[in-house]
Amino acid sequence: MRNVWVIMLFLKFSIAYANTAIETETAQLGEKGEITFSQSLEYAKGVDGHSFGTVTQFEYAITDRSEILIEPFFHIWEFPSDPTLHKADGPGDLEITPSYMIIEENKGVPALVLAFKLKVPTGAPNVGGSEKFDYFPYLILGQHYEGFTFNANLGVNFVTPEGGGALEHTFVWDL
Repeated sequence: MRNVWVIMLFLKFSIAYANTAIETETAQLGEKGEITFSQSLEYAKGVDGHSFGTVTQFEYAITDRSEILIEPFFHIWEFPSDPTLHKADGPGDLEITPSYMIIEENKGVPALVLAFKLKVPTGAPNVGGSEKFDYFPYLILGQHYEGFTFNANLGVNFVTPEGGGALEHTFVWDL
């Protein structure tokens, strides 16, 4: 019975305070000197299996208009649906994202933030670590309206292919 209460308590807090479920970054930066920490678990399911991973975020507001986000993915567990494959686990990659607000939000104009995510290849190859750097420059637009906060991300993700060669790129948008 004690285990049920521990699991319920964990689910209550992970659901109530999980703020990293959607990958959209926000244009609402902290005040100078503000530090934010967030920790959650991520679950993903696909045709090839499912996985769990830690999602950790450290944010530091360098000024009122600039911030750095550091995301170490401490551990990932992968469970393939193919019974001939073994489960895998290990550390994930590290992401570092500096950002700068070039336009502050006001009534008719959304905030505009420039961001540049750098993926540092610290992850184990058996859990998707590419051993290559990836780059993701993007824009963040953010606006408050009637008690709601709206954010949109627009960018291009540059990924080094597993076999090497030129960077591949994908246009990415999130709302």
